[in-house]
Amino acid sequence: MKKEIDNIALKAINKFIYYALNYEPNQSVYVLGKTYWVPKFLTDINWGCATSHMVEKWTEISEKQETGYSVMLLFYVSLDNECKIKLLNWVLDNYKGESRLTTNEEV
Repeated sequence: MKKEIDNIALKAINKFIYYALNYEPNQSVYVLGKTYWVPKFLTDINWGCATSHMVEKWTEISEKQETGYSVMLLFYVSLDNECKIKLLNWVLDNYKGESRLTTNEEV
């Protein structure tokens, strides 16, 4: 049972890392009189707060970074635990572009 749980965890971590390195800001959202381009998850997830708050959080982080690779990770660690779980569930349900760890993944 532990090995099965470990395998699920490894696949989930792998999927999140691939998403963090490959997401595209392909969703436009109009917030506070301005249009922002953000990743789709920002508008898909019901965060339990105003979407504008999450867009502002994302934008603040992304404007401070010289490269986009760290934005997703910094955004993730800035979330409370409830929002982290929502984001991880969204990635698990929606992202299919990760490289598989084995050729016979069933989970």
